[in-house]
Amino acid sequence: MKTKTQFISVILAAFLGLTMISCLDDESITGRFPETPVNFEAVNSEYDDYNSASPYEIYNEFPLIFSSNRKSEGQEFDFVNLVVNYFYMQTYNKTVFDTLSYSYYYYDSLLTKVNSAANELGPLLLLDASNSDYFFLYSSDKSGNQDIYYAKGVNDINPYWNEPLALNKINTSFNELYPSLNKTADKLYFCSDAEQQFDIYYVPVSGSISRWFETEEEIIPTSVELLNSPADDKCPYLNGDLLVFTSNREGGYGGYDLYYSVFENGNWSSPVNFGPTINSEYDEYRPIVMYDPFYSNNVMLFSSNRPGGKGGFDLYYVGIPKMI
Repeated sequence: MKTKTQFISVILAAFLGLTMISCLDDESITGRFPETPVNFEAVNSEYDDYNSASPYEIYNEFPLIFSSNRKSEGQEFDFVNLVVNYFYMQTYNKTVFDTLSYSYYYYDSLLTKVNSAANELGPLLLLDASNSDYFFLYSSDKSGNQDIYYAKGVNDINPYWNEPLALNKINTSFNELYPSLNKTADKLYFCSDAEQQFDIYYVPVSGSISRWFETEEEIIPTSVELLNSPADDKCPYLNGDLLVFTSNREGGYGGYDLYYSVFENGNWSSPVNFGPTINSEYDEYRPIVMYDPFYSNNVMLFSSNRPGGKGGFDLYYVGIPKMI
């Protein structure tokens, strides 16, 4: 079981570690993530496994939370909490991902409050660096449509999670899902089908994250026109200046494909398809990107219903060029 200090340090690394990578030289690089997608067999089941979240920066071991309908045997989706480790086999030039036999108690206690008889999707882990309180964001359709909720973890002598609350300053009678915070923590991105098809939006975040969540202010979402298309654009996920998402827009390889965009000179770049090595004629969904500063590339986790998996949607991991 992880101690409180160990747990907080794992989350802090996701935010404070962004500056470390510039201090490394080529001699510090010790591994490489695989450049073709690998089925995460240790995590997947015969049911649907997708919608994962983890810290932004990882070091050999990290918490992984994802949606699965395994517990209900194919019915509603709940969150599952596992601890993942990985190691580089230099002889074979191969990085292997696996799971450990234990889970983090603090996430276990969180998920007992978050999981319900409805569908829980799109998890996100956040830290308020001003006071070390932490937040878990996700969506659930327990109100009839997908709404965004948050649970606050109080950093006390005995840390605990408050009951989840609806983020009603964003939620509407339509579906709002997949919240993600930008690098400067002043914009919260998400997707919504308020205009019939799914588009990517953001709302401004003022002050500390804790204060923003707990104040009731009217907010008008802004559509991110440079990212959106006439098709469905969903699942935005940000790490640093990189945003990854899924879309069934024209020009893809079939179904939903994974795309990326980089924030530069005050704007998002035109979305780029990750290409046929990662995308397939089937559906690729909910990408997240992490990095290990001692690896020569970044790693992306995503879900796909392509053939060759354990069943339904499976989680996959793949190395992508460093963009963080």
